[in-house]
Parts: sequence; C-alpha cells; structure tokens
Amino acid sequence: MALEIRILGGARAGQREVFEKSVIAVGRHPLSDLRFDPEKDLDVSTRHAEIRGVDGRYTIHDNTSTNGTFVNGERALPDRELRDGDRIAFGEHGPEVEIRMVAAPAAGATRISPPRGTAPAPVRETPRRSTTERIALAVQEQTSKLTRLLIVAVVVLGAGIGIAFWLGHRASQEQVDQLRQMLAQNDSAAKSLNTKLQAMADTEFSHAMARRSDSLRARIARTPAASGGTIDSIRAALQSQYRVATMDVPSINTRNSPAVAILYAEIGGQTYAGTAFAITSGGLMVTNRHNVQNADGTAATRLAITFRDTKDVLPAHVVKVSTDSSVDLALVQVDRPGPFPTVAGISPAATAAPEGAPVVTIGFPLATDLVMEGSGTNMVAKTTLDPGTVSKRVSTTLQIDAYAAHGSSGSPVFNARGDVVGVVYGGPAEGGGRIVYAVPADKVAAFLPADARGILK
Repeated sequence: MALEIRILGGARAGQREVFEKSVIAVGRHPLSDLRFDPEKDLDVSTRHAEIRGVDGRYTIHDNTSTNGTFVNGERALPDRELRDGDRIAFGEHGPEVEIRMVAAPAAGATRISPPRGTAPAPVRETPRRSTTERIALAVQEQTSKLTRLLIVAVVVLGAGIGIAFWLGHRASQEQVDQLRQMLAQNDSAAKSLNTKLQAMADTEFSHAMARRSDSLRARIARTPAASGGTIDSIRAALQSQYRVATMDVPSINTRNSPAVAILYAEIGGQTYAGTAFAITSGGLMVTNRHNVQNADGTAATRLAITFRDTKDVLPAHVVKVSTDSSVDLALVQVDRPGPFPTVAGISPAATAAPEGAPVVTIGFPLATDLVMEGSGTNMVAKTTLDPGTVSKRVSTTLQIDAYAAHGSSGSPVFNARGDVVGVVYGGPAEGGGRIVYAVPADKVAAFLPADARGILK
C-alpha cells in the first residue's frame, strides 16, 4: 500500500508526492521526505512530524512541533491513525495536505481469443465466360499477384522492424542492468564513506547521499528499457555520485571546517545570519556582499562571528566590498587578536573545478534553525557538509547541483583536493535550494588584497 500526499496549501500547493516507505519525515529540514519551503511555509517546524506506516496502516506522529498538527481540523493526538481522504494541517494556519491510500496495481490477465473454425468453401460450377470476361479475370489475377507480393513485403518489413526493436530493447535492458550495477557500486562506496563520517558525528552528509541514491534507484525503476536519453542522464548522475562518494570528505572537513564561521549582521534594525571563512591567521575572512549590506547599499551597523566548535561571539568589521555587481564578495576582519584557523588554500584555476567535478560545501544552511550543540549563549557552532557536483561553469558563476538555504551564503566550496573553488551566494528561486550559485575562485583571487594572496595555490 503506497501513500499519495496531495499538497493543498502553502508554497507547494498543487503538487503531489507518492511514498512507499515506513517512515515519512515532514518539515522544513532539507532532509525531510515531505519538505516544505524553508522560507515561506514558516508555520511548519524544521522537523514537524512523521507519518508512520505498518502493514498498510498509517499514523501521524507530531514531533512536539511549535504550531501543532491537525487532522480534519482537530489537533492530532500521538500516533493518530489516518484514513483515506483525511486532511492534515501542519500548524493551525499552515499548509494543508490530503492523504490518499494508493493500492499497488494488480497484474492483469491476458485474454486469449478461442480459435475460429474455417468452413469448407462450396464447390461451384464455373460457367463459360466471354473473351472480355476472360481478359478482365486475367488482369484481376495479375493485380492480385502484385497485391500479394506487396502484402508479403509489408509483412517482411514489419518483421524486420520488430526484430530490430527487440534487439534494441534487449540492448537497452542490458544498459538498465548496468545502471543497477553502478548503483550497487555507489552504495558500496557510500557505505565505506559513512563509516568514516560516523567518527565525525556528522549525519547530514550521509543522509544527503542516501537521498540521492534513493532518487536514482526510483528513476531506474521507472525507466523503460528503450529510453536511451533517460539512461544516459541517469548514468551521468551515477558517475557524479560515485566521484562524490570516493572523495576524502573527512580529511577535507578536518583541514577546513575550523576556519568556517557563522556571520551575524545587524542591518536596518534586523539581524541576519550567513557564513564566512578565514583566509589569514589574523582573522581576515571572506563572505558575500549581501551578508554585510542590503540591496540599496545600507551597511551593517554591527558584525560578529562564531567559529565552528566554539561559542565565542567575536566582534568584526567590514574591510572591503566588491563594486562589481556580478561579484558578490566582501572581506570582514575579526576585531580580536588571533591566531585563527584558515582554510587550506584557494585554487583559482578553472581546471580545479571543471563541469562534472565533485565538490563539497561547508557552511550553515538555515543558520541556527538547524540543530547545534547546546543553545542560547552556550550554543556551540556546528557546520554542515553537503555533497554536490559542478553542473555548469560560466565566467561569473559556478553552478552546483547541491543544497543551500538562507545562512548558506558565504560558504566555501571545496574540490576533491580540499581547496576552495567557489563561494556560495544564492540560486534561482524556482530551484528549491537544489541549484546553487557560487562566485568562482578566480574572482575571489582577484578580489583579495596583496597581503592575503598567500592563501592562493
């Protein structure tokens, strides 16, 4: 029994999703199965609820959400059973969905028509025909021969096409089998990587890789054997995922994450959070221009940063902002003496991040909305790792197939060698946080002051 969820309200109104799993996580968290817009569906908590299924029966479990969960207008008690057609609201005034129980399609029976008997043709005496009739019959006989030859030709041609289609189908089926083998290879590599990540107590990266594998597994299952274009697309995605799974992510994280920090900015009386990373031991940091000033140029009145694995809130000030509208960069200086950790290096060469290359971002997506160590003044900053692939490269932008949300702006993007190859600054609104734009490292290198270029590799 599958579960179809029809989204009736909120930013995703009109969309549908079908799940065949025992636990469906609901919320604004990037790893939620049923994920609502993190910036528009604010009545939904980060980890709002879970829909749990056992033996074809589903229940809704509220994860002590801020605004509650309601079924048909009534607040849901723990583990309330769901029925076909029930409506669930995540928050009393939040987005609403409708539940539909979808049965797996039954295998259809093939109808076989009974054979029909052929009655013997009656024998008739052929009367003597005139010369004109005999000529007409001769013409008709010749025409009939041509017709039969044409029918035979059509049958042979149809058989040839059928054989060609069968051979093509067989070849494509072999390609689908190859995709399944590639997926198994990827799962094995991801399992090995997960073992290393467990020592880091970072599960977000592992979850992101698992979601990618599940998505590819579903695409392979839906792929007709003859869909050559689809097969090529899935093969490319599997190859990209394998490159990510075989990156030395723990080493990249160990060398670089201590230099990444949450950047707090007060602009126009509002407090915003983003990401910055240190490039000198004296505390010079790279971030985005829009993290330190708004669109009309109003500058932040106060800045502060908190490095990863610390809870100290350090004052800072703006050193420089880019005047190039296509380069969203700024430099920030920590106002306390160092030394501070720095990233391993910045590689401005285009060959360091070609299209199709695996990358990983380290930053603070959703800022402090994500779980941290402790809370309030005792909160210890913890970065999030996210896998990705360079999907496009133009002169001013590195486009990455990854995840980003508010708070990600300013995050460094690392290649397989552990060098910075870009700085996250945003993405298209219709991309749902899955298409990420970054300032290429050559633009970062050109923006750095002379005394900070020792970080370049």
